[in-house]
Amino acid sequence: MPNTAPLAVLVLAADPLALAGLAGLLDGRDELHVTAGGGFEDLRGARLDDEPDVLLLDLGAGDSDLPELSAELPSLVLVPDAARAREALQAGARGVLLRRLDGDRLGAALQAVGLGLRVLDDELGDELIGSGPSPRALEGLPPLTDREMEV
Repeated sequence: MPNTAPLAVLVLAADPLALAGLAGLLDGRDELHVTAGGGFEDLRGARLDDEPDVLLLDLGAGDSDLPELSAELPSLVLVPDAARAREALQAGARGVLLRRLDGDRLGAALQAVGLGLRVLDDELGDELIGSGPSPRALEGLPPLTDREMEV
């Protein structure tokens, strides 16, 4: 029988307005429960007493410092660009999305991170990983056989 308990989400943001917006996006979703919200300083203190399942951290559009992420608490970080995404991944984030997203996408990403999966925004994936080998890299390779094409 699947676990029907809602995923407990700790929401932290550098900006109080962003914090309120994120809480509003998540409000009313049966599969999620916001346990607390606050600024980055709350990551170090009493807010962890609520025993969240996932941390949602918004870095904002500015240059706020990324707080230390815990390996015990999977985190989904919202970033303004690829440079901040790289920083979040290096700090141990399980998921990284660009800040321009809707509630459905955010909810799905939080659930995926809560299940132990990694989440990366498509646009960030293209920038950080690339979109596959360049055509030049394929030059000189023999064409695929019929069997290879079938597989």
